[in-house]
Formats: sequence, C-alpha cells, structure tokens
Amino acid sequence: MSVPLYPLRFHPVYEQQGPAGGLLADYLAVDRNRVLPPGATGSWELVDAPGLTSVIANGPLAGEPLAELAARAPREIVGRRHRPGQPFPLCIRLADIAETEPLAVCPEYPVRLGGETYRPNHRFWVSLAAGEQAEINVGISQNATRLDIVHSLDSLDLITLLQSYSPLPHDAFFAPSGRLFNIGSGNLVWELREHPGPPLTISHWGRGTPPPEELVAAGLRSVYFQDRQVSRISRDASVISQTRRVPLLPHCPSFCVEEIRLFDHLYDRTSGGTFHLLAVVEGVARLDCGKRSETIPNGSLACLPAALGDYRLYAEGGPARVLRVLQPTI
Repeated sequence: MSVPLYPLRFHPVYEQQGPAGGLLADYLAVDRNRVLPPGATGSWELVDAPGLTSVIANGPLAGEPLAELAARAPREIVGRRHRPGQPFPLCIRLADIAETEPLAVCPEYPVRLGGETYRPNHRFWVSLAAGEQAEINVGISQNATRLDIVHSLDSLDLITLLQSYSPLPHDAFFAPSGRLFNIGSGNLVWELREHPGPPLTISHWGRGTPPPEELVAAGLRSVYFQDRQVSRISRDASVISQTRRVPLLPHCPSFCVEEIRLFDHLYDRTSGGTFHLLAVVEGVARLDCGKRSETIPNGSLACLPAALGDYRLYAEGGPARVLRVLQPTI
C-alpha cells in the first residue's frame, strides 16, 4: 500500500453565513472535545474543493489535506474507479439555517454565467432539529404549472406551489439536479452533496433585491417541471431495539445513503470499490479496525478508505443512528 490505511477523522471547517440560530451549538454540546467558534452557522465535516479542503485529524496521516491524500492514493482511499487528479467526490456539512434561504435549483448540465460555473449537484438532507414553524421545501406541488411558478417568483405565495414539509427529526429529503429546493429558517440539517458550489437562485420570495434576471432565467431553464416525485423520506420512528440497516437513498447515481440503527454492533468491510462514510447523527459509536479504535460522537464522521477491509461498529452508552454513505460501484 502506498499510504497507511485506517479510519480517517477530519478537522471541521466552520463557516459563518448570516446570524447563528443556536441549533448547531445545542446539537454539538454533547461533545465536550468540540469547541464551536462564536457565530458559527455551519461546519464542513468533509470537503475537497479549491481553497476549501478537510485536513486529517488522526493517525499517521494527521495534518495532510484530503485533497493531497486523494491525489496521492486515489484507488486506496476513494475507490478503484476514481481517476487521479479528481477531488474527493462528496462533501458533508452541518447547517444551522437562521434565515430562510432563496429558492434554488442545481442544473443538470454545467451553466457558465457571470464568471461562475454552476454544476450539477444532487443534494440530500437529514433533519436534525427544527423549530415549530420551520419548513423545508423540495419539489413542485402536484397542481402547479411552470406559468404559476414564473408569475409568483416575487411573491410569498410561491411557497403554495411547492412541496412544503414541516420536518421531524431524522426525516430525509432529496433534491436531484433539476428539482427546486429551499431550507427555511429554524432548521438544523445534515447535508450531503457532490461539491460545495452554489446553486442557481430562482427567487428571494419577494424580499429585498430580486436575483439578477439572467440568473433567474438560467435557473428556470434548469428546472425539470415535469418532476412531481415526493421528496420526503419519512423517518423510522420505532424504538431502536436491534441493529438494522434502513435504506434511505439506494438508487441515486452519485451516492447511496442508508441509516444504521445501531443497537449493539455491526460488522462490515470495504472491498476496494468505494469508501464508506460513517456519520453519527444521534448517540455515540465506536469504530474498531485492526488494533485501532475511534469513538465517533454525535455530529462527527469517519471515512473508511476503499481498500481498508474489515471494520466493526459498536453502540456506546445506548442506541445510535449512523448514516452510511458510499458511491455506487456498478
């Protein structure tokens, strides 16, 4: 092997976008080793992009940027089909939304506009906490038309034309490229996407200055208006009384997501085709691989290299929920 293989942990990359809602600080408070910077509204738990890359926090590779490691050992870390020179293909973020985001869409094909390239970017969210009035809007309602959307772009009535949800903890939502989406204020979400680049903005809900006309036009051209699929994946609310795996998103071409409802333990392995990302969203898990052991607290993750092999996952101090993310290998 060209690099040592073991479960990789990363230093979070914190961000501040607008006011802090307080949900992120409350959520991470159980991890006494994690100090949240004042005013932080989000945390990139895993990212590899120009000027924004995760740095390894543990083991013999500590201090090395993920971008350099993926370039140095693409097959061992990412998977046998990963091409040298390409960034790590997914990123994960915790986001505390205190101000309602614009209505947006990611294009199905790259769009070059005003010096910015907007790229395809499937997005997936899991609700971690939400206020009483919090909403997540993903997709167009059954009876809405393209003309209805266009005529309501500068109005709060636009929300009536969307699939609007009041999220419960551990509800999941999927917005493939071409589907409208918006995360409302009062939401704390775990977010998975292909890259950290921006979407095309469609509407500011009639508040303040509207988006540039060329941006809105490009966004409208990117919306797949025939799409009426339900975007919400309702949580499994049953009590965790045994370890089992619940598929959340098995058929996306960019990533597969399942929830591991961890009651005692789970044995599995990576076999060279793809990495495994294990993100703990509730409780605490212990990850053992060979002689190494890593405790993964609520809100944190570990990356298991594609060529790592066998690993064991244990619930620590009570049941836990773990999101496992990997790339399709067929």
